[in-house]
Amino acid sequence: MSVGVKKSMSSYEVVTQRVIEAIENTKSIPWRRPWGAHSGNVTLPCNLTSNKPYRGINIFLLSMMGYQSPFWLTFKQAKSLGGSVKRGEKGCPVIFWSVIEKKNSKTNEIEKIPFIRHTSVFNVEQCDGIEIRELSEIATATINPIEECEAIVAGYVNPPVIIHRQQQAFYSPSSDLVNMPKLEAFESAEEYYSTLFHELVHSTAHTSRLNRKLGKGLNFFGSESYSKEELIAEMGSSFLCAMAGIESKTLDNSVAYLQGWVSALREKPKMLIEAASQAQRACDLILGNQNSQLAQ
Repeated sequence: MSVGVKKSMSSYEVVTQRVIEAIENTKSIPWRRPWGAHSGNVTLPCNLTSNKPYRGINIFLLSMMGYQSPFWLTFKQAKSLGGSVKRGEKGCPVIFWSVIEKKNSKTNEIEKIPFIRHTSVFNVEQCDGIEIRELSEIATATINPIEECEAIVAGYVNPPVIIHRQQQAFYSPSSDLVNMPKLEAFESAEEYYSTLFHELVHSTAHTSRLNRKLGKGLNFFGSESYSKEELIAEMGSSFLCAMAGIESKTLDNSVAYLQGWVSALREKPKMLIEAASQAQRACDLILGNQNSQLAQ
């Protein structure tokens, strides 16, 4: 009789499970929390050794841990700096791309195949013997939130047309336009821009931009394609809101809505990381950051 071997979790499953646990434990969606803002400054989680900011799903994974310091490092990096991880501390998974070389049996050419891996990192607050740099020692930007929101919208090169005719917010791929209720219809300017950012991220799917193949509109509610595109817009909006110093408040965190996300993510573990990657690309396009690199 064969003995069953426990299947190890893939990187997709490890990351997705972490987010599902956060949703179930806090009864809220991690990517809607304010993150990256410290005393009026915008600071992305970054690797202490390389000084590179983390990107994509890693931003949300690290930010939802709740540490004040934005600096993270691996167990090995902590040791190389003469420090150590405190006993009993648990790391946070982050993903990165790796490449393997494989010979093509038909062409005899060596092909480079990218694949996702994950590792654990620790916040410097979880370590001993490592000097914690002050935020003033790294590049931060003191911001006026509403002015920054305006600057983000104005800086979007080749944007869709933005109109204020109907009392609902939507993006129309066929017309390449965003319709928004007027500013005074919202409870605050922050909610207006949070909603606008959501629709602008949708607009990056247009064939003239990132071509996420929306067709004439989003597919029917509840479908995988609809859920993934909404996840892209949600994450992208949260990223832009954080850059502007405002909190994303686009949708209500109803029990049914939360359960829907958990169900979708369990069924499609890859969807979370893929959507976060697309959201990052969308924000890069809107912000004009086309040459950013993923921190590892």
